[in-house]
Amino acid sequence: LYSHPSFNEASRKTARGNIASAANSLVRELGSGSHIFHTRMYGWALGVAMAGLALDREHPDAGSFVDFGGDFFQERLFPARRLQDGAVHNSFGYGRKYTMWQTGHFISCWHSSTGQNLWQTIDTGQDGWARREMLFNIYGRYPDGTYLRFGDSYSLTSDFYSFRAVSERVAAYRDPVGQGFLQMLIEQNAGKVVEKPSAYIYFLNYDPELKSVPVSTLPSAKLFSRDGLGMAIWKSGWENNGTTVFFKCGNYFGDHGHFDQGHVDIFRRAPLLIDSGHYLTFSGEFRTEYWHRTVAHNSILITAPSMPAEEGGQRVFHSQDDDTIEKYMANTEAETGDLLDYVERDWFSYAAGCFTAACPAGRAESVTREVA
Repeated sequence: LYSHPSFNEASRKTARGNIASAANSLVRELGSGSHIFHTRMYGWALGVAMAGLALDREHPDAGSFVDFGGDFFQERLFPARRLQDGAVHNSFGYGRKYTMWQTGHFISCWHSSTGQNLWQTIDTGQDGWARREMLFNIYGRYPDGTYLRFGDSYSLTSDFYSFRAVSERVAAYRDPVGQGFLQMLIEQNAGKVVEKPSAYIYFLNYDPELKSVPVSTLPSAKLFSRDGLGMAIWKSGWENNGTTVFFKCGNYFGDHGHFDQGHVDIFRRAPLLIDSGHYLTFSGEFRTEYWHRTVAHNSILITAPSMPAEEGGQRVFHSQDDDTIEKYMANTEAETGDLLDYVERDWFSYAAGCFTAACPAGRAESVTREVA
């Protein structure tokens, strides 16, 4: 459109000015304080970087936008994604739609514009967290086509967000299991795997000729973010009547997460042990007084006799001001749990977690949970 003959120079000048103005606004927002695990940071940094790439040789500030957006992702957001090791704290709603997709969009656009293959850099030098985001989508999907419930969950019955995130990673890594997952989504959704505004994703990323391997060839158990989120997903098999077990015991990463360390979720044909509740509003009483608290989850409540009206849940606090990985790692308030041990065998999986730190001070000497 920008280069179309009917788009005259006056219109181009207006477009350049609007893009640059918006990018400057995003730079100010990111500079005034940010949390490296918050979804907005990924969208805003993506906007700055893409504005710079779009304005290359068209605006004097293009280079500074490219540098700012590229540095923000690589120096701040990539370390955050590496710590979460493919998983997300903010649910399969926010996590797929914003964190994963916007990160992947940045990497793909950066590669096509600059020639720098950050997909490969991440795979060989940063523990492969981008490829593991693909695996987290695969393991986190129940046999009935819905997704694991944790954090501020929504859109768990839709595969749109998974197709967005996974297709970019399959295109980058030419991954046959990821391709098998995409083909499964296409078949089970009668081809409706993209929303109209993002239909271009299908044509950009999906290659029907790429070799496909069924997801059933994957191991039945996978651990994500042992030193961060501490999320284990186990499957008895990949068939429709297979059982999925989810256990989490790790740290707190931001306000779309819940106070639910030690939580266990079990699905077999239907949800059996669940993260209860539903996302109505972020600040409403249902969420603040129930859904994001321990009582709505399958964890351990420890009541204090001196406080009979208190439900016995984990600490409730706000922690969303860490703009670098160093600040987050030094934030002792966000330390809420650790995996003490984890074992995977062909026939057996075991996890032990300690979440004493999640409890109010003085509530308990030691709180641990074992799942096998």
